[in-house]
Amino acid sequence: MATKKETRGLNPLPLKKLFLSPADGLRRAMEVIDAGRLGMALVVDTDGRLLGTLTDGDVRRHLLGGGGQDDPVEKLYHRKPVTATEGFDRAELARVAEERGIKLVPFIEDGRPARLLTPADWSGKDQPAILGGAPAFREPIPVARPTLPGFEEISGELERVLASGIITNGPQVEAFERETAAWMGTEPEKVVAVSNCTTGLILALSLIEPPGEVVMPSFTYFATGLAATWNALTPVFVDARPGDFNVDAGAVERAVGEKTRAIVGVYVFGCPPPVATLRKLADAHGIPLILDAAHAFGAVQDGTPAGRFGDVEVFSLSPTKPVTSGEGGLVVCREEATAADLRRRRNLGILDSATDPTRGLNGRMSELNAVLGRASLRRLEKNLRNRRRLVGIYHDELGDVPGLGFQTLPPGAVSTFKDLAVVVDSDELGMKRDDLAEGLAAENIGTKKYFSPPLHLQRRFAGLSRTQGPLRVTEKLAECALCLPLYSHQEEGDVRRVTAALRRLVAHGEDVNRRLTELRREWE
Repeated sequence: MATKKETRGLNPLPLKKLFLSPADGLRRAMEVIDAGRLGMALVVDTDGRLLGTLTDGDVRRHLLGGGGQDDPVEKLYHRKPVTATEGFDRAELARVAEERGIKLVPFIEDGRPARLLTPADWSGKDQPAILGGAPAFREPIPVARPTLPGFEEISGELERVLASGIITNGPQVEAFERETAAWMGTEPEKVVAVSNCTTGLILALSLIEPPGEVVMPSFTYFATGLAATWNALTPVFVDARPGDFNVDAGAVERAVGEKTRAIVGVYVFGCPPPVATLRKLADAHGIPLILDAAHAFGAVQDGTPAGRFGDVEVFSLSPTKPVTSGEGGLVVCREEATAADLRRRRNLGILDSATDPTRGLNGRMSELNAVLGRASLRRLEKNLRNRRRLVGIYHDELGDVPGLGFQTLPPGAVSTFKDLAVVVDSDELGMKRDDLAEGLAAENIGTKKYFSPPLHLQRRFAGLSRTQGPLRVTEKLAECALCLPLYSHQEEGDVRRVTAALRRLVAHGEDVNRRLTELRREWE
């Protein structure tokens, strides 16, 4: 039955375990119905097209009437079941379901059952998908998506690159470095394009001699610590601040000692760390300040753009970043000599055929990546404006939900909001972070648990690092922070659907928690 156009999402439930063949016996049918826990099975042909339905009541009545367990399903399944297709009329389906006492209705696409509808799908009740309601989105939306130019915008440059035969170490990379320098208000000679941010961090920390310790936050992506251990340096992990999630400068100061060779700060989710304080600490101890600026292209502190605070700052250009080149990174240096050294190190440490190579690796950016990066840079201001506007909507829609908190920006800080995280107080919200994530997954809403586990609890750094004091804030953030979908071209309506779904989960918190407990027992 299909009538008026219906556009809301439909409740997805697993179906393959409910399938039966007409030739299957009732013994098999009972096994399928019991395993499905839904009181029914779907009878399909060899192509998966729906032939009919069979309920546990049908089986019981047949057996009580003298039928045998080996009788074929073909004898008793319903050949004209109630079904729904795209555009089904909710009111009509509700009427028929009530008349016949139906609780589950197959939704048909191309003749095949695609999902089962529940009363929430035709009653209009505002229930979370985990409780049988309609998901907020018919198709999953990820926590992040790249915002890319149209092919027509870059096709001319790509064609020129391919025609030239110069795929690396060419004019596109040089132009990208110049344009980045202009954006950040520095000299082109101080900018070095690399193959990715991790490579840039490894090269930056390869400058540090002799080996020793580098003080860094634990609440960061593992590449920050990996760059240190790759260079035989010992990460000293310190705690974060609860408000902006960035490194605690006081903890950094307490961790700096005779073996300290550098301080590493991180722009967590694009929010500037306490750069002025870290700069003073580094200068006071005569050690470099290196900033993992993976999230920070477009961040500002007190009117100065990211890239102007550290001795070396390393930016990521991977697909989810504010500026993307597909894959790539940019290293911005305080001194030209440092950049010249890094330019050599990104080329396997080779300067020329007459000079002995130094430490290095192949970290060059390709011309093709530079073309994409330049086009992305041209859109940066527009993209950042949209991200900040969408973050404002998240704050407006969720700011009054007890038990949900947001990252707070320090005075004078402007974030890129590479990610938008909420912090869950489970006691106040009535729901744990992981349960909220599962509930949103049922709504087809992707989330990310950055940064869990934090670096000091990861096995990859066991025996290669040390921790300065208890990291209580870091561990709390790793346990409670959840990133929600955010990308530069995201529609405002999608953000509002995400927030509505989240509020709906919280409003039904007790039932959601109960349902998740039931599901976990079934999975065990």
